[in-house]
Amino acid sequence: MDVTSNHVRGIVPMLQDRFPNPNEALGKGKAKVADNRSDWEKAVDCLHFNEDGNVYSPAEGIEKCIQHGAKRIIKKGRTTWVRDFETGIIVSTIEPLVLVDGEPIHRDNLEGKVVVDARAAINHNAPGNPKVWKVRAKIPVWEVKFESQVINPTIPFAVFEEALILGGLYNGLGAYRTSPRFSKFDVVSCELIG
Repeated sequence: MDVTSNHVRGIVPMLQDRFPNPNEALGKGKAKVADNRSDWEKAVDCLHFNEDGNVYSPAEGIEKCIQHGAKRIIKKGRTTWVRDFETGIIVSTIEPLVLVDGEPIHRDNLEGKVVVDARAAINHNAPGNPKVWKVRAKIPVWEVKFESQVINPTIPFAVFEEALILGGLYNGLGAYRTSPRFSKFDVVSCELIG
């Protein structure tokens, strides 16, 4: 089992969004309550905070990003590495912190590091796909450091590194990753440490 230490830096701003707390969800048949919070409060609610109050990037999102990169690497013939990566990599359970200037972003110190991104978005679940006003948190300058384990012995380190690079260029981290304007990154370092 290989252990890698990875450091990625955003080349475009990262958007963060998360599903609301299921305990606060409205049940069927209940009236929808108007949301009178400011755009800043809504954006702060979109951030992922750990127990210490620092912003992090979910490990599952990093794994999916690397898997998307593996889809672009040919293994043999027309086969790609994606199946090997789906069960063969684990990102550290310690949540990877989002850093600005090498320091974590804390809940009490968001000013200047996080901005509000408000735009019209298409609601794909509603009939006719109407546009709705969506507020997200945008982190203009960011980097993430994380460790990962390659538990599948058939995955060479060079292929893992290439999947991370391609995942950052084509998929990225955070919300709204399909757009070239958000959440893409460059790999600063990817080192084999164990």
